[in-house]
Amino acid sequence: MAQWFEQTPFYYSQKQMEYAEQEDDALFNELLEKGEQFAQLFITQIIKIVQQLFSENILQDTFGKNLPVIIHELEYYEEPISWTKRANPSALINEFMDACESDFS
Repeated sequence: MAQWFEQTPFYYSQKQMEYAEQEDDALFNELLEKGEQFAQLFITQIIKIVQQLFSENILQDTFGKNLPVIIHELEYYEEPISWTKRANPSALINEFMDACESDFS
């Protein structure tokens, strides 16, 4: 993962971030933006990988059936729920979506 990050246009080092936090507000804001862009790229790749697991029947062959893959952050809100929805066949995530709509009650 670290090598992949280093090869993206969004890479910055820990030293750059530390410097920016202490000395350069403009650079700090630039690095935050790069971080956001990398996060979007990362999630896009995760969704593609999950879709590939289904298209190549890897989950079916490994577990004997397809299982939903939940993509989330520490909390569920609209954006991470949309990631799960995009990554999985809709029939597999009905229970998850129902739980989201009822706020996991």
